[in-house]
This record gives sequence, C-alpha cells and structure tokens, in this order.
Amino acid sequence: MNQLINNVLNVAFDSICLFLGASLSFYLIRIKNTTKKQHPVERETPVKLTISPQIAPFLREFKGRQFKIQQFQLPKSGNSEAEYEDRAKVLFENDTFLRVAIADGATESIFSDIWAELIVEKFVENGFLETTQLKEVYQVFIETTNKRIEKAPEMRRWTMYNKMERGTQATMAGIEFLNSESFKLTALGDSCIFYQGQNNSKIEMLPALSPEDFGNSPQAICHLPNTWERLNTQWIKQEVVLEDTFKILLCTDALAQYLTTDPTIWEALFQLNDQESFTTLIKDLLSQQVLKNDDVTLVTIDVLPLNV
Repeated sequence: MNQLINNVLNVAFDSICLFLGASLSFYLIRIKNTTKKQHPVERETPVKLTISPQIAPFLREFKGRQFKIQQFQLPKSGNSEAEYEDRAKVLFENDTFLRVAIADGATESIFSDIWAELIVEKFVENGFLETTQLKEVYQVFIETTNKRIEKAPEMRRWTMYNKMERGTQATMAGIEFLNSESFKLTALGDSCIFYQGQNNSKIEMLPALSPEDFGNSPQAICHLPNTWERLNTQWIKQEVVLEDTFKILLCTDALAQYLTTDPTIWEALFQLNDQESFTTLIKDLLSQQVLKNDDVTLVTIDVLPLNV
C-alpha cells in the first residue's frame, strides 16, 4: 500500500514539474515577445522636403527690366505640407539668366515629390532638360529613394521597389530669360504657362489645353531612362518676344484648368499680395466646387521697364 502511494505521488510530482516547466517557458516567450513590441523596427520617415518660402514680392532688375515675382503654394485640402507633391523654383544668376520652373508629382507614383523637386532644380540650374541632365537627376533620385526604402520595414520594401519599377512621374513647365528681348517657354503635361502682352492683349497658354484636356493621365517626365526617348516628341517649346510690359503666370493643373474656364480671375491672381490672400482665394473656389481639390502652385511674374 505504501509503495502504491509513493508511486502515485512520484507521478503527480513529475506532472507538476512538467506543467510548471511548460508554464515558465510560455511565460518567458511572452516576456520576449513583449520586449520586442516595446522596441519596434524603425519605420520609414515620411518624405518631407521644405516648400520654397513665399516670395511677396521678389523684385529684381535683369537686362534693363524689372521683374516682380510672387510664389504661392497650397496642399490639397485635407492634406498636410508633408503630402504636398508640387514644386516650384526661381533662380537669378547675376545678370546672365533668370529661370522659373514648376512641377507636379503624380499622386499615384512613389516619391513623386522628390522627383518633382529634382527636375525643377535641374531646370533652373541648366535650362531645358536634355538626356544628359535627366541622367544626373536620375542618379540623385535613385540614391535618395534607395536610402528611404532601406529605412522602411522589410515587409514594405518589396512593394516600394515594385512601385519604383512602374516609374515615378511629374509634369513640368519652365521659362528662361537670357536677354531683354524674348524668353523661352517649355512644358510637358498639364502644368501650364499663361502670358499676356501690353494693353491687356489676349491671354496665351502653353500648352494650349481645353478644360476637357485635363485628365488623370497627362504626359509626364518619368524617372525610368527607357522612357526618355519619347520626350523628344512630347516637349512643347516656344520663344516669345517681350513687349514693354508683360505678365506671365505658371501654375499646376487644378488652377490651370480653372483658368481655361474663367479667365476673369487673371487680374485677381496678379493682385495677390501674400500667402493668406492666396489661401483664401483657393478655399473660396473649392467651396464653390469650381476648382479641383488638388495641390495648387502658382508663380506670377510682372515684367516692367526700369522707369516704371
């Protein structure tokens, strides 16, 4: 009888030890997992490139003329500045040249704000974007975006590389002053340039688009080198003779489309004097549902004789 009791107790003791051992292992595993959750893998820092400061107004003498330049930008309603994908740049180089460029990064593309930033910078530095300049931009773009992807969680990297393979795109419009007699315009896609000579003559537009031409898939500059050959037939270029006074306006697609439907807003855009007045105007148009909700970028240029 005593032997039977001892056997039962031994079996019970062994069972208790196994149970306690398993419970302790499970507890240690939970502690380990909990510790990992307290130190998550570093996530990708959202892309945020500083929006160019408001120029209100920027006055400069160039080639015997006075240029009054103002620059405005506003993210899509509901978005933050970090989500703003348009870019604009203005560059004077002594009395050698004046260049202005805007670009609109495609929302469906990855890192389109970086691509837009790089192409406007290259345009204002070098002028028209030939293949040589695009190769330089491409190298910087790949280096910059690879660093961003490497910081992302491993499970997201494949998706990000897959999006890169589809191509990152941006539309662009730019102007270049090399002398006091004329200026050169270039554009691709639905970022547009409007201009008007003296005596309130007809407002011209480049590219010449109708309201229906503004769609979801405009022609654009893609970062993939195998797409660059087609750009030779897609760039729109023009040289315009300067008159004594001249008004020039560059804007991205939402505002450009509205201008094609209501050119009476032209004077109001040149009367803007600060970012607050621009924001108020855009919000008013959005509330009237006459303007597409999108990032909006505007650069206005008044060209005047020095004696004015």
